[in-house]
Amino acid sequence: MKADRAGHIILEIAAGLRDEQYLGEAQETLAALMEEYNVVWQLSPPGNQRDILDLERTLFSEDWSGLPAQIQKAMQPGGCSQMNWTDVFIGPFGWAEQVSEKFRETLACDPMAISPSTTRPFQLIYSGDPEAALDAVEEAENKGLSHPWLEDGRYIALLAAGRVNDPAVHGPGAKGGNMTYDRQMAFINWIFGTAYYPDDRLSTKYGCDDPVPDSYAETLLYPVKRLMHMADGTLPRDPRA
Repeated sequence: MKADRAGHIILEIAAGLRDEQYLGEAQETLAALMEEYNVVWQLSPPGNQRDILDLERTLFSEDWSGLPAQIQKAMQPGGCSQMNWTDVFIGPFGWAEQVSEKFRETLACDPMAISPSTTRPFQLIYSGDPEAALDAVEEAENKGLSHPWLEDGRYIALLAAGRVNDPAVHGPGAKGGNMTYDRQMAFINWIFGTAYYPDDRLSTKYGCDDPVPDSYAETLLYPVKRLMHMADGTLPRDPRA
């Protein structure tokens, strides 16, 4: 979890998605991430999981000289290994088929694992097999899994497969097969005149009135506190509940 959060912070800053919250945040976060990877790598027994950890700490380092050999080693079949950032770094650059296979191995050991279930469809798209990606989305949903990435994976896979008239490509309540072509970037519909949103289904309000908790712990406790207030009558009940 520490490596995942730190990785997001580093990539967001590196991609220009946000500025540092304080001077040196990126370097400090990178140092903490590398320390976390080094500890886990040292404690891991020899095997494929250790190879993947070694690859991921190299991906966040400044020395990629031995990277091709490390990727080859980490992508060897076998085991129930898990990846955190490997798929993000190497999947779109020629390794999607191998990453997808590693995800398949992980799911054979843990069928309900969220990360490989929701990201495997994208690897199948990268490898040029959108129909297999759609099958992977359906397989995940048949297990009862629900995640926005599954919706995104289905949407992109349908476009990649040329199935632009599939109902899943269009927004809810789309009028016929030639309206609302892009749910992800709705402005495209307004530009090209394909926007269609039924008046009786348009949302007039988004979000909630309650103040959003500041800390992670408060966020986890928020629904519990809300239910307690509802139980003692200090908070109006949600008519949708």
